[in-house]
Amino acid sequence: MKSQKLKTTDSWKQDNGPIKYLPRILTKNGFTYTQVLCKGRSYIYEQEITEKVKYYEVFIAKVKPERFFKGAMRPAKEAFPCNEDFGKTAWSYRNLKDAIDKFLEINNIRKKKIMNIPI
Repeated sequence: MKSQKLKTTDSWKQDNGPIKYLPRILTKNGFTYTQVLCKGRSYIYEQEITEKVKYYEVFIAKVKPERFFKGAMRPAKEAFPCNEDFGKTAWSYRNLKDAIDKFLEINNIRKKKIMNIPI
């Protein structure tokens, strides 16, 4: 597995050091998730159940602070939501349109500002 590059973001103060962002594709609980949209710490990931059945997870990523683990300092990193986050900082939708609507809502973006995504 390739190591992920570290970068800083405006949503995480520069003086707190680098932060490891969520990858574009990840596997969790036996499912593959592919990043559809990202703004700051807000994300939409597509969860493919089958070729025809897809869900869209919309969430605000939490940041786990840097920590000392197995003899090395680990950088701060964004975390994919856990089950308890849903309904608070994470939501699941059956279609992309509803997911984008929620994404826009949590980011206070007007629909026409989003680039080239039919709504």
